[in-house]
Amino acid sequence: MPTAAQHSVVTEVSRPLSKAALRKLDDSFDSRTVHFVVDYEKSEGNCIVDVDGNRFLDVYNPFQCVHRAMQCWSDRIDLGAQIASVPVGYNNPAPIEAAKSHDMISALGNRPAIGNFPASTWHNIIVNGFFRVHPRGLNRIFTAQSGSEANELAFKAAMMLYRRKKRGEGIERTDEEISSCLDNAKPGSPDLSVLSFTNSFHGRGFGSLSTARSKAVHKLDIPSFNWPKASFPALKYALEKFIRENASEEKWCLDEVERLIRSWHCPVVALIIEPIQSEGGDNHAPHSFFQGLRDMT
Repeated sequence: MPTAAQHSVVTEVSRPLSKAALRKLDDSFDSRTVHFVVDYEKSEGNCIVDVDGNRFLDVYNPFQCVHRAMQCWSDRIDLGAQIASVPVGYNNPAPIEAAKSHDMISALGNRPAIGNFPASTWHNIIVNGFFRVHPRGLNRIFTAQSGSEANELAFKAAMMLYRRKKRGEGIERTDEEISSCLDNAKPGSPDLSVLSFTNSFHGRGFGSLSTARSKAVHKLDIPSFNWPKASFPALKYALEKFIRENASEEKWCLDEVERLIRSWHCPVVALIIEPIQSEGGDNHAPHSFFQGLRDMT
């Protein structure tokens, strides 16, 4: 009987120009993770083109549906990838046209510290822009430049809120707190923690890395905070065949979360979880699990 290996086909894509460009780039840039050098002018939709003219279907994004990516072979502009940094496809005419507008030129030429000096248009951008897609129940905006940074800021916000509640609303920080934090010492730098889940990924910042549990390559050699890790439900499929087993798994995971929150060596001030785990595998949890976490917290 033929083996799987006998059916596999390995093709070497010719890319001498890309290899030459990489050698040149390596003089001033760490190119060990580079796949190939791109001709972005010729790339379109989900098709990424290297400097040798090779056309590739770009599925370099764990969140992307393959059936949508296949549309790059049609005339339609569709989703791009690059880990979501090109989410609307290469050379999408809509953002290109928007980039020519006065608003975009002003935003690029006058990049403010928004928290201190917001533009006169900022309220309109929030209400008619962000709030058109914001999650229901959330009515405040705090902007960040990446997912990792957003998580870092969320951790800080949760910690400051926790300490403010413990201290008492309106009570000022003590001189000892102010001086000790500069030495990374208590009470100004208290032991607080954020709980995350097995196989999770939340970014590459220091705090975010301490909540990432998916791949060693992200965390190796980096100091981390001593923060708790709970189990993400490992469901059995097909779901309709394992209703009892999955319900038991869900309860066990929720009980573990509560136990960790109650017993961890320092207060757990926040919990972070992905609705669908992608970096750590295509892992889903039922709505009832997330509702259970919400009820608990």
